[in-house]
Amino acid sequence: MRKEHLPIRQRNLIDNFVDRFHETDNSDIHHMITYQEDTDTFPQGTLRGLDIGRYTHAEVETILRIFPDQIKQRKATKCINRYDDETEEFVGRWVEVDYVEEGDYPIQCLSVFRDRYRNAVSNTNAIPFIHVFAKLAIEFNSFKKHERGGLSLRDVTNENTVMGNLSHANFTATYDSEDCDFLDEVRTTEFNRLRQMDLMVADDIREYYYIIFSFTCANMVFPRKKCKISY
Repeated sequence: MRKEHLPIRQRNLIDNFVDRFHETDNSDIHHMITYQEDTDTFPQGTLRGLDIGRYTHAEVETILRIFPDQIKQRKATKCINRYDDETEEFVGRWVEVDYVEEGDYPIQCLSVFRDRYRNAVSNTNAIPFIHVFAKLAIEFNSFKKHERGGLSLRDVTNENTVMGNLSHANFTATYDSEDCDFLDEVRTTEFNRLRQMDLMVADDIREYYYIIFSFTCANMVFPRKKCKISY
């Protein structure tokens, strides 16, 4: 039965239901692709941000094709560091943005999450989706051509590009050598995907060369995999 065959009252109910569903689904997708809280603070199995262990590339690409405006919908909050007089330390916290332009785009939220102390930590769950967002952003003309699908956009908090944040190795105090090796593998895989899509260029290697080796010296762990980016 077609909707136009129904009484006007039921047709209006259906239209209202569709509008509410679309609004709810939009909100849930945005929450999923911009979520940057520490997942370890929530019960195991809690569905939060993007997680390669839960979602496939195809699933995420499908939902972004259905809701392409989500690719360029900025986050409504930002993380800022303020000096705490009691602890005499800079403490990070999430605040509402004053202007829309202050919020990061979803692709800028994938490289790192914020731990319970609001320190930036490499997000091995979401990093594998960066190339999906970049590819679709280019297809839908979400950003300017020189921004390479959002990869060269600078975020609000530390003014790093997506490529810069991906090049950094950010850890919590509990990271061990296995965690370092796993992050090394995840990032290298994503670098190679971007390279195969012609979204990572030789200039990126030159620009972030010092980051790779400052990570090596600071953590005493050699990023074996990352030195095998295919060119």
